[in-house]
Amino acid sequence: MSSYWTTTSNVSVPWLRGQSDTIAQCLVSDRAALMPLPVILYGVIRKQSSRVSSQALVRYRTHDYSVPRQYGHQAGAS
Repeated sequence: MSSYWTTTSNVSVPWLRGQSDTIAQCLVSDRAALMPLPVILYGVIRKQSSRVSSQALVRYRTHDYSVPRQYGHQAGAS
């Protein structure tokens, strides 16, 4: 996706009004500030049975997460 921003004709246009940096310049500075991905995988997985509400929501630890509508009123894992 980043190649899109550096190869289109818009790379020389400031991407925010009032800013002098172009999209390509912002991409370069953002990449320089990013940290590398960790070498060790983050292996925390928690499975818990749950029920999908009529509004296609699943509750896990006081948070509601949306699921595709066709799963409404079904039991499943969250």
